[in-house]
Amino acid sequence: MRNVFVTKAEAVSAERTALGEAWDTRQKALEMAAELAKFKADQAQVLAWIRQRREAVDATEVAGTVAAVNAQIKKNSEQKVRRPRLWQQRRQHATAHRYSA
Repeated sequence: MRNVFVTKAEAVSAERTALGEAWDTRQKALEMAAELAKFKADQAQVLAWIRQRREAVDATEVAGTVAAVNAQIKKNSEQKVRRPRLWQQRRQHATAHRYSA
């Protein structure tokens, strides 16, 4: 009778180990999918920003006088906004999260 319990306990232990391994594999796959989705969202945001900048550059009028050129330079320098590097921020957050556990 004791052997039956030992055999069942070993079987349950083996199933639990297999389940844990499957869980870890699925968790890694889901983390990778989440990172890919974030990357694609960032990519779409950056492409939209580039498209907007291109349209602004294409629509820029060419100045004919020195004063107009200086005004255009000032306008362009005011429009330059440093874009946050979202992918770097997310990578740092993911790395910090990964090692904090």
